[in-house]
Amino acid sequence: MALIYVVDKDPHVCDTVQIMLESEEWDVQTFDSAEDFFRQFNAIKSDIVITDYHLQGVTGLEIMEKVHAASPEIEVVIITETGDEQTALNTMKAGAYDYIKKPLNIQELRVVVERALHSKKIGDKLSYMYNQQRKMFGFGELIGSSHEMQRVFKIIRMVSESKDTPVVIVGETGTGKELAARSIHANGTRNTEPFVEVNCGAIQENLLESELFGHEQGAFTDARKSKRGLMEVASGGTFFLDEIASMDLSLQVKLLKAIEEKKIRRVGGVKDISIDIRVLAATSRPLEDLIAEGKFREDLYYRLNVISIEMPPLRNRGEDIKLLTHHFIDQFNEEFKYRVTGISDAAEHLLIQHDWPGNVRELRNVIERAVLLKKSGVIDTHHLFLVPSSLGKPAPSDDQEKRSNGVYIPEEGIDLESKETELTRRYIEAALEKTDGNKSQAARLLGISRGSLRYRMEKMINP
Repeated sequence: MALIYVVDKDPHVCDTVQIMLESEEWDVQTFDSAEDFFRQFNAIKSDIVITDYHLQGVTGLEIMEKVHAASPEIEVVIITETGDEQTALNTMKAGAYDYIKKPLNIQELRVVVERALHSKKIGDKLSYMYNQQRKMFGFGELIGSSHEMQRVFKIIRMVSESKDTPVVIVGETGTGKELAARSIHANGTRNTEPFVEVNCGAIQENLLESELFGHEQGAFTDARKSKRGLMEVASGGTFFLDEIASMDLSLQVKLLKAIEEKKIRRVGGVKDISIDIRVLAATSRPLEDLIAEGKFREDLYYRLNVISIEMPPLRNRGEDIKLLTHHFIDQFNEEFKYRVTGISDAAEHLLIQHDWPGNVRELRNVIERAVLLKKSGVIDTHHLFLVPSSLGKPAPSDDQEKRSNGVYIPEEGIDLESKETELTRRYIEAALEKTDGNKSQAARLLGISRGSLRYRMEKMINP
């Protein structure tokens, strides 16, 4: 049986709420002061706390902070005065599950409590399940239970046993190429030595040679003193060339010579410097295509591509989205000191249906924003901000365009109800953002009543 605590200075409110909720066979305990509440509050057994915002010497937000400090999984509902919209919004931003205005609407209270209990139940279940799965399906910072990721883990384990074997890691932006490289280093025999990386696409061509090999004093205008190159710094450890496809052809020749001879020469230098490194490289474009275009040297390709690891895009890893989502929730909880416990089924469905053009990096950003918005409890659909994308979907032909008035419907069809709900949600989010959360103004912008807006928001939260 669910245990619900009610804290309100008005005995009539306490009695009304208790009678209504106990009729649903919930265990309800009421208190007319914060002091009495905290004397009997049991974080282990409680599910929901419903508290008035204005109490003797303390606010509902302060009560919520203490409740969440004891148990972040407990959902808190705040009772506010009629017309105090800003206070209500502040409670939601601070982590309250929802708010109810006085005079209380019994039906509204019942709906809010039912949703909060469902949210608490989901949070408890997901927190346990995902923590167990992370232990089973993790490889360093890489996480995944999908067949594609298990294949990646297998290759990483294999190449980690070798001290010198070069590896090329291929994958779209945001798929975790750098994490794969770090995992190879961390699990290899060079893991006590440096891991040094350079992003070839982020450094100007005329400076990249100096970054790789170093330079001597006076080698060029700004070379006021000698500098060690990154390949020299990495000696003994692992050297990671990210976005190697961006490297100029002339510099590719010098890189190949350095790798084969295990020697470098600083820009402006006259002597060779021995290096002992394992070279890993990553690219978001297949090097075979670049060779065909004359933009990458074939001899360097064969020197580097002894072992290849293909990082799968997130859109092909639907079963991993749950694991990654909870991993990022835990990560941002620790970073921001918040208490988000999981994600609702409806929100999870949206994540799985998304195309993820930015892959794991995009998912990380989406969850970071959701945690910042929610702060505690369970993330729901209205906490997610997803950028629409057509990536991965076949482009419609001219004939298809004509037959569908420019609206492309794939062969397998679409879920019209979910598409409509998602589009409605985005318009509502935009209107609320434009009006700083003012529901009345947002409703006017959308051409609907405030009651209709609230109904649509509730439908999105609890479809």
